Amino acid sequence: MQLRAEILAGKTQEHLVSAGEFSGQLHARAVDAFIAIREAAYSEGIELCIASSFRSFDRQLFIWNSKVRGERPIQNEQGDVIDIAQLTETELMHAILRWSALPGASRHHWGTDMDVYDGSALEEGASPGLLVSEYQSGGPFKKLNDWMAANISRFGFCRPYQQDTGGIAPEPWHLSYQLVASELESQLNLPYLTELLVDSELELKETVLQHLEEIFERYIQIT
Repeated sequence: MQLRAEILAGKTQEHLVSAGEFSGQLHARAVDAFIAIREAAYSEGIELCIASSFRSFDRQLFIWNSKVRGERPIQNEQGDVIDIAQLTETELMHAILRWSALPGASRHHWGTDMDVYDGSALEEGASPGLLVSEYQSGGPFKKLNDWMAANISRFGFCRPYQQDTGGIAPEPWHLSYQLVASELESQLNLPYLTELLVDSELELKETVLQHLEEIFERYIQIT
């Protein structure tokens, strides 16, 4: 597997550098931009922190398989835990995809994407829930949400899951360094993903492969 394909799949860390005090690992070409946007946010009283950045294929596979097996909860649109015993395999697949990327197709594999929150808005000892309500009126990260809406494009960032288009649920916390992410996103295709998943230990593999074209259009090919 060539390096570019390994980066797409989250099967290498050669493109990453430590984000140091910011926590996690980022693509080497994204670090300077993140430092710049963090400094700009800090000047406005916002402590831009990373909750999650690079995530490997194996880690994404673990998350996916844990949800299929009922070892991790899956929520509906109202935030209630779904009883997966009542779902068909296809329904379960879509319920997971609403909140979790398919292994091999997660933007977190690239090191260009990160989940962020305002550390200065958290109470001591608290952790971000990464809930939409936290970024809305009355939530602790509303100021951050408004600041990002007005400023992130100046630093080359975007929020790919800002709008609900019927695929992945809105994630106002998901920040992407667009310059590099767009290059990698353009390399994603069905043959690559099919080959990757056929050789994996993915739960619901046959169901996923049967619906892979739909999955690609609805949950992966977002731009």
